[in-house]
Amino acid sequence: MLAGEGARVLVLEADARVGGRIRTLDDAEGRPEAGGAEIGPFYARVHRLVDDLGLRIVSRPSLGQGMAIHVRTGLVPASAWGTHPDNPVRGEHRGVPPFALEAALMQKVAPLPAPESWLEQEAAGLDGPYDRLLLGLGARPEMLPLVAVGNPLGRLSRVSALWMIRRHTLRQHSRAHGDLAFLDGGMSRLPDAMAARLGDAVHLATPVVAIRQGRADVEVRTADGRRWRAGRAIVTTPAPLTARLAFEPAPPPAIAAAWRALPYGQAMSVFLPVHAPFWEEDGLPPSIWSRQLGGRVFHVENAAGSYLWFYASGPEAASLQRLSAPDAIALVQARLEALRPSLVGRLGAPSALCWSRHRWARGTFASRHPGGLAALQERLRSPFGRVHFAGEHTADLAMGIEGALESGERAALEVLA
Repeated sequence: MLAGEGARVLVLEADARVGGRIRTLDDAEGRPEAGGAEIGPFYARVHRLVDDLGLRIVSRPSLGQGMAIHVRTGLVPASAWGTHPDNPVRGEHRGVPPFALEAALMQKVAPLPAPESWLEQEAAGLDGPYDRLLLGLGARPEMLPLVAVGNPLGRLSRVSALWMIRRHTLRQHSRAHGDLAFLDGGMSRLPDAMAARLGDAVHLATPVVAIRQGRADVEVRTADGRRWRAGRAIVTTPAPLTARLAFEPAPPPAIAAAWRALPYGQAMSVFLPVHAPFWEEDGLPPSIWSRQLGGRVFHVENAAGSYLWFYASGPEAASLQRLSAPDAIALVQARLEALRPSLVGRLGAPSALCWSRHRWARGTFASRHPGGLAALQERLRSPFGRVHFAGEHTADLAMGIEGALESGERAALEVLA
């Protein structure tokens, strides 16, 4: 946007590639999506940018229908869950599969009137712990550990109920407007094309360490000792990395505290190529929901092949992150094959990515603890001096890729003004 308005722009990218947490693992079998995998039907900015860059949207890679359930012993089909001895739930929700419990409870919540309503004073009363909201909706205590499987912050008491109502509202809007979509060749083609449009204005492997503001300009210092000057700077790093930058003068204490307080999801992804339809042997759905493994296994099919995506969060992700990548992959594959023997001999060379340990990410995506969401959001997106801020964690209306573009649009308009 800035270049289109005639501004001279420079992009300093810390990583050796562009895209941040959008990443297609092009060198891995099956070409799995390790982040930013989907385009929502209401992602107007993404669709416009895709058209402008000459890219092509294709049908979303299909996920295997249904999920086999694993709580304590073996795998259970959803049809048998209601009467299975591993089912800890009592009452009206006993027959609801654990992967559908959260959606069943949140259906009782009225969606927010508009995407930005989570920032209005009228919504502040909803900004309590998420587990308390679920209990108020009729959840029994034994259901909460099941709902927590897959939550990026682990404990539901640490998650804002209003934040989750916002997510629920956006998902409701999404379902009403069509299907999810995918980019031909992988989602990394989007940031690749954006960088190509800017040409030599993009500098890779150039991490910023300090930002100094003068009366008429901004000086940015990079890790190699070089100094760069401009009239304005836009910081798009995730909040944990922004908090590590040396600012001169220092940002207002409330803004610096907001960067430090923002929680990011902790997760580990392992991708295992599928060479044969193992589900035909055991008669169960190809995907798995597992409390014992602390995650979910999605069967994904795309133009490049078929793979299982094991996604762990919470305590299981933390334990896997302490291992080396090869050891984590080996442990996950061994556990899956022990749980589901039909996988043995039917998997290719696996790959993995952990955004929580990634040097330039430090987490999956921003979440929110209970309390003060509107004030926190104001601090995250507010410029100070000649420095502006963007990134999905600063978006008001959308989440994910669309939220990132929304925030970039806002920051560009601030600079142009």
